[in-house]
Amino acid sequence: MIAATADPRPALTQRQLAFLDAVGTSFVRFVEPGTAPLGDIDTEDIDHVYLRHFAETGHAAAVVRPDHYVFGAATQLADLGAVVDDLRRRLGAPQAVSDPLAPLTGRTGTRAGGA
Repeated sequence: MIAATADPRPALTQRQLAFLDAVGTSFVRFVEPGTAPLGDIDTEDIDHVYLRHFAETGHAAAVVRPDHYVFGAATQLADLGAVVDDLRRRLGAPQAVSDPLAPLTGRTGTRAGGA
């Protein structure tokens, strides 16, 4: 997940964050070069590509697939949860994520080998 100007995590529910963690999501917030101090997800946009794109499109954050296609974007961080919920539905993930593998396998709480 990429964002400009603000960390998108506080805009998401614990359920949404757990789902994103289960599917291996990384968070990146692009900042202007020379921004200090940098937070744990901050990356300087040294070529001004991402921040310019966000400014031109009016997007605050986007969910980007591993193949670099944009799955969805939100113009306000408050709308980002709807994008995450849509991703969860399309992946067929259950509402509750108790097993980290559940979103990918459809299993809920049972591991191979009877554990």
